[in-house]
Amino acid sequence: MVRRCDGRIERAGGTFYTPAPAASALLVRAHVRLDEFFASACHELRTPLTAILGWARILRTRPVDCETSGRALEAIERNALAEAHVIQDLLDGSLLVSGRLRLDRRPLDPVAIVRNAIGAARPLLVSRHISVATALDAPRGPVLGDPDRLSRVVLNMVAHAARVSPPGAEIHVRLLGDTGAVRVRVRDAAPGPRPSGGISIALAEKIAELHGGSLRMLEAAEGPTQELSLPLAEADAGTAAGPGAAA
Repeated sequence: MVRRCDGRIERAGGTFYTPAPAASALLVRAHVRLDEFFASACHELRTPLTAILGWARILRTRPVDCETSGRALEAIERNALAEAHVIQDLLDGSLLVSGRLRLDRRPLDPVAIVRNAIGAARPLLVSRHISVATALDAPRGPVLGDPDRLSRVVLNMVAHAARVSPPGAEIHVRLLGDTGAVRVRVRDAAPGPRPSGGISIALAEKIAELHGGSLRMLEAAEGPTQELSLPLAEADAGTAAGPGAAA
């Protein structure tokens, strides 16, 4: 089917129909969201690719000293990893939309999840001279979840905070044990309004929901803070075989 500029829908075979006003409004919103998604995907894919091509062109077309060569190779590797990360997010998004995203759920140590995510974000943090202040209070128990995807959720939170913060800033990562839940809070140092988190944060929100939790932005006293909330394994035991096993 193709939507014409006059609002009519063309079916295969050349027949037309005009949707009801409510349905038409839904179609318009869906098209807007699709346009925003493609614009965000293009931006997130183009940015690291531009850096890779730029440094590759420098290495190919001019003599460079060892220090510049090392910087170039580090930048190429860092941006290639960022590109791979965006592509994986797109693939997971496709699996999520089609209902084929499966979670390998097992008991996990929240402290290890956060530490692994910060380690995975290290190349980005180093490149922007961002320091991370951590306060990882021991929670009351494990969470039940997919280790790779939960680490990616926290990684996306840390990476977003690093990107919106000015170079040389400090971001804060805190792990809190609450009654029946674990909360991971990431506070950035961005001045003014925060830009959209793009595909990575949108996917992280859905992954959190599949784990019975949530990812939201808090207006905390110390500044806007991303908060990931996950149920403890004991609290989640009754739903371990439910919808979280497969999207």
